Order: sequence, then C-alpha cells, then structure tokens
Amino acid sequence: MGDTDTIDLEQAGLLDADTIPNANQSLNCFSCGETMSGVYCYACGNKNDDYRRSIWSLGAELFSSLTAFEGRIWRSLRSLIFKPGQMSREFSDGARQKWTSPIRLYLATSLLLFGYVALSGTQLVAFGPKMLNDSPVKAEFGDAKLVPQVFFLERKSTISEAISEDAIAAFENDVVSMINNDEDMSLEELQEELVRVQKSADALKSQIEKATNKYAKSGMQRGLTPMQNRIKSLKNRIENYSEDTDETGINGKNSDKTAGSSPSNIQLTDATGRQMTLDAEGIREAFTIGLRQPERINAPISKYLPRIMFVMMPFSMLLGAIFIRGRKRAMLYDHLVHAAYIHAFSFLLLFFFILLVQLTPIKGLIYIYSLILLIYLPLSAKRMFGRGWFKTFLTSYGVGLIYTFIMMLILFFLMSMGVSDILKDVSIKT
Repeated sequence: MGDTDTIDLEQAGLLDADTIPNANQSLNCFSCGETMSGVYCYACGNKNDDYRRSIWSLGAELFSSLTAFEGRIWRSLRSLIFKPGQMSREFSDGARQKWTSPIRLYLATSLLLFGYVALSGTQLVAFGPKMLNDSPVKAEFGDAKLVPQVFFLERKSTISEAISEDAIAAFENDVVSMINNDEDMSLEELQEELVRVQKSADALKSQIEKATNKYAKSGMQRGLTPMQNRIKSLKNRIENYSEDTDETGINGKNSDKTAGSSPSNIQLTDATGRQMTLDAEGIREAFTIGLRQPERINAPISKYLPRIMFVMMPFSMLLGAIFIRGRKRAMLYDHLVHAAYIHAFSFLLLFFFILLVQLTPIKGLIYIYSLILLIYLPLSAKRMFGRGWFKTFLTSYGVGLIYTFIMMLILFFLMSMGVSDILKDVSIKT
C-alpha cells in the first residue's frame, strides 16, 4: 500500500478483530485482490496472513492455539472421546467450521501413534516364544519350557528378553540332536536320539489328551506328526545300521553324499514362490535367530502395518456402505467421514494404552482396549446413522469381525515374510 493511498479506518479496524499481527495482514486478499472483511477471503478462501514473522512467533501462536481449550481441536477431541458419532454426524451434515476435518484428525493421530512407535521401537503386534511353565502348548529344552506367544504393544527389547541365554543354548543342543544327519551318527547316538524323541512324543500326547481348547489340540496334533515320522525314520535307520556299515565302511557314513542330496535336507517354498534348501545346520541356525532376534520375524509387520492401516480405513468405509445404505444419512461420503473419525479414535486410544503397557505393570490392557472399542463402535454408529439398536449392533460387529479377520490374515502373511527372510539367509546357496 503506497503512502498516498486512502485508508478506510473502519475497515482497518477489522484487522484488530483477530490474533494475527496487523503487519502480516492486508485490506485486500493476497490471492485475488478482493476486499477483506475477515480472516478468510469471501471470494477465494485465502487466509489474511503472509506468515512473515519469526519462527518463534509462529511456534508461540501454534502452542497457544493447541492449549486453548475452547479451540476447535480440543472441542473435536472431547466430542470424539465422550460423544461417539456426534462429530461424524454434524460434520457430514455441513458443520465444517465447528469440527476438525476427519482426514486431518486421522492424519494427526496416525502421525502421533506411528511416530511414537517408530521412535520407541514399539511392536504393535509381535510373534515370538516365551518362557512359561503352565501352558497346554510348550516345548521343553533342558530346564526351560518355551511356549509360542503373541506380544502386544511391547518394545523390541522386552520381547528379546523374554527368553534367557541358557534356554537358547539348551534349545540349540536339543535341536542339533533332533535334526542331525542320521548318516553321521553312531548306533549308540541313534538309540539315544530315539529315546529322546519318543519321550518328547509321549509328553506331547499327554498334553493333547489334557487340552480342552480344540485349536490348541489341533496345533499340537500337527506337531506330533513329524515326531512320529522321526521315530519311524530312526527305527528304520537302527534296523539297517549293520547293513549300511558294511556297505559304506566307516560308521555307516557315505562319503559320496552331497549336501544337496542329504536325506536331512528339506525343500521349502515360501509365499512368493521362492524355493530354498536347508540342511541340519541351517535349520538350527534359523530357529536360533528366531529366538535370539524375534524382531527379524516381526520386521515386515513393523514396516508395512502403518501403510496397511491407511488402506484399511477406506476399506472399512466400503464395508460400512455394504451394511448400511441410504441417500440422506448413509451415502459413501458419510461412511468415509465416520471411518476416518473411528480410526482417529482407535489410534488415539491405542497410543494411550501403549504408554500404559510400557510405563505401568498392569497386565491384560489389550483386552480392555478391545472392550472399549466393542462398546464405542455401536454407540458411534447409532448416533451417526440413526438406525435401531439391533441393526446397529449387527452392522458394527459384522464390519468389525470382517475387518479383524482380514487384519489377522495380513499379520500372518507379514510374519511368514519375516520367517522366509531368515530361512533365505541360512539356506544352502546353489
């Protein structure tokens, strides 16, 4: 504005009606030149602020807006937490200035959650073994009893410390004996191995008989089959030991056998179609890596899960649209708004529970988290779509069940990728 320009004092006074410094504002829009009558241009929506001030001033203004409890962000968070579905319904109906947009809130909460997860080394979901005495499914190595375990919201260091070095050493010794090449074993070693495997098989049979969970019993039954095959193989090897010794000369060991043709080698094909060959040492090393470095099994989960969650949000929108349809209150846009706010709430709640898991000794928090979501989902859907309670519960839990099932399949696939990467490193290079 030049020195000779006339200043409209009444309009200039409008610049004092906000918290933006007058020196950073103009009486005309920076973008289209229209006369300004507020913070935002009525013609193009451009904000009347050129932001030409120190970074400290901008930071102070941001902090002030965030800590203003009557500000839009805090009003939105209070509604999100204490009035499920209210913000979704009102935003969809046009109250855009009253509430923080669903995409912005979704991005903010996901940045908070996954940023903390990355910086703290938190594993949202992790697979690994754990030392435990009282369990229907366990493997005994030396004095240690190891059970498969799913870890929720734990740091990598906590998962790695779930097993002692003594247990890992005992595991290595026992596995070496179980998968050692029969051709390299003496008759006494074969007989000792047969006794050990039979003892393990008998113990597993006893566990199967006592198990009450059908899924656990099914899993143990699948684990019994290779033991029975091993027993059969050892008995055949012992019966034919004298004949093999006469033919090969030294302790039944055939020096002409190559690594690729050894009967102890196994052929594997992973989910990507990649074929791998593992010998006894490779199998031992793979199991040991899985025990000592469980983060390698879970690395694909940590890497891809945040990206997958961005895809699951619109996927849940489509699921909701399948169950609930309507031209006025349940169009695809309504489902998008609702799905974004639901994910924002779940991310915020999950962040809070991660802090509780890592900073307090409270156990079973993942179940409380799940229970809160089970209550929150139908309450939000009821207020958002205004359907009867029966249809609301049916829709909420139907969508939730499909969503959970898809996530479990994805987690299983990601875990298999981690296992495959370990096997690739220890496989026989051809």
